[in-house]
Amino acid sequence: MGQIIKTYNEVIDETLYFKELESGLKVYFIPKAGYTKKYGFFATRYGSMENDFEVDGKKFSMPLGIAHFLEHKIFESEEEGTFEKFSKLGANVNAYTNFISTCYLFNTVENFDECMENLMDFVQKPYLTEENVEKEKGIIAQEIKMYDDNPGWRVYFNLLSSMYDVNPIKYDIAGTVESINKITVDDLNNCYDNFYNPQNMMVLVVGDLDAEEVFELVEKSQGERFLNNKKKPVADYGMEPADVSKELVTEKMMVATPQFYVGIKDDYTKLGQREDLKYRLVRKIGLDILFGRASEFYKENYEEGIINGTFSFDYSRGTGHSYFILGGESDRVEEAKGAILKVMENPVDLIKEESFDRIVKKMKGRFLSSFNSLDYVSSNFISYYMNGNNLLDYLDVVDSITTEDIVDAFKNTKTEKRVVLSVIDKM
Repeated sequence: MGQIIKTYNEVIDETLYFKELESGLKVYFIPKAGYTKKYGFFATRYGSMENDFEVDGKKFSMPLGIAHFLEHKIFESEEEGTFEKFSKLGANVNAYTNFISTCYLFNTVENFDECMENLMDFVQKPYLTEENVEKEKGIIAQEIKMYDDNPGWRVYFNLLSSMYDVNPIKYDIAGTVESINKITVDDLNNCYDNFYNPQNMMVLVVGDLDAEEVFELVEKSQGERFLNNKKKPVADYGMEPADVSKELVTEKMMVATPQFYVGIKDDYTKLGQREDLKYRLVRKIGLDILFGRASEFYKENYEEGIINGTFSFDYSRGTGHSYFILGGESDRVEEAKGAILKVMENPVDLIKEESFDRIVKKMKGRFLSSFNSLDYVSSNFISYYMNGNNLLDYLDVVDSITTEDIVDAFKNTKTEKRVVLSVIDKM
């Protein structure tokens, strides 16, 4: 069994314990003395983008939505239901699948050890039969149709499917009704055996607990099938062209005000852990300077009625993809798009030192105060980890960023053939 590595961050007064078990499973523990609630996570680096992959020279191509489908089936047991087990222990249990990961989690005030053992147990023992797989197809089909009726969901995935030509981020996480109907028990077992293995998974525990006891509990909760799984799948995301696939996508739905997103496809380069985090944060700070509520853009366009209080922005980056996204509700979508591009194409003079200082202070303050929330610490640690980052590096990286970094990043942003406008218009 590996050695426990302890890291203390003096600025935020937080400690992180880490241990890689002999199986290859990575286990993290963040102690939170005095808190009554405790969190346990068991996650795999397997999300909706891993449809095409290779193992030992053999290539596989799976139906869209299979990672999400498998998450649903993991909860099913041959014996007592998973939700019922946790409920009897006074715990809440849940799971989610996103583009890059699938995560199973619980939180509880009492019976932590039993809850952790249950979490490890049900994730390691998938119960898959022809009958329960066929039954699940109807359930997930209803979920897909529900999201298809959601304007906010449609405007977002219409944007991604128009921005990307090859990268699987273009596809809905749940897949389509047609794709899930192609999923078989063999497909699910194949994906489980390839991606639910110790070297591809991690455990996170947060709460007022003893570090040694946490690691011992996780280690003894590993099952034989899990320990013997040594496969190393390599996902294929394809070669994505620089330009967008489609510059405009519109759809009519029952909305009171048109919803829109402007997406700008950014160059993607693979970076190291801290370099990647800095790359992300530089662009997030820059967006806040240029488009935040204190910006000239926001004040002018809000006063003129081109945007309203729903306007938001973000920057996203992952394997093979990188993009800016800005939008909200507007009756003047083309004017909003024009105003956004005017800023993105001439950003340098708008990036002021005083705005930079204000936004950095705001970010650091929010980060520090967020550690009072175990929910924030837990979910964000997992999110950062799956993106190849470390949440505890956040402040150091923010402190390393300068105004010049922001200017350099945004003056090199390309817009020609890189912009998509996605609109959900009134019927």
